Amino acid sequence: MDGDFFVSDEVAADMSRLVFTGVMSYPPNEDAAVHFAEDVLPLVQRTHPHAEFWVVGKSPPDRVRALADRPGVHVTGGVPDIRPYVLGAGIFVCPLRYGAGVKNKLLAALSMKRAVVASAMSLEGLEFRHGEELLIADEPAQVAAHIARLMDDPALARRMGEAGHAAVKARYSWATSAQMLARVLATAADASSGRRPITAGV
Repeated sequence: MDGDFFVSDEVAADMSRLVFTGVMSYPPNEDAAVHFAEDVLPLVQRTHPHAEFWVVGKSPPDRVRALADRPGVHVTGGVPDIRPYVLGAGIFVCPLRYGAGVKNKLLAALSMKRAVVASAMSLEGLEFRHGEELLIADEPAQVAAHIARLMDDPALARRMGEAGHAAVKARYSWATSAQMLARVLATAADASSGRRPITAGV
């Protein structure tokens, strides 16, 4: 993850604004956007009627475009830069229900110090601590409860964003990945040559 690109500019986030990003023609993203707009957002709006859901990403199919007819839902289509949309939102949601691979959208949001509410599927292949670096839930009522908690406690959202940012920097930055790769390659080279790997600092 390029931490020099996805940075926070300390803008004042709107805690009533929820954002989800991605290529919307990708079926897991389409499903997530529709699921959240139909099953989760109405629960949030019962207690926070001004809550908005922003779907940001290119190639939204008709099913996603139609979500803009629902109260509080905005569908942008393709944008030159997703960062202003993520930074302007108080909470990044990642309600994926299927799909494989590391979710770079989630790492980008955490790198920008945004509070995150994500499904368990969204975290496949990633290591984050629930309740400290982000919040995890799958059932709509629990997702809505987590979102309401963050909306009602901006200080908690800021602390969680800071913790998530620190976790990405420590575990998933390009510099960290390069160091890990160098260690793996060195170990593999030593093993193939019959030498014991040299461990720095021992």
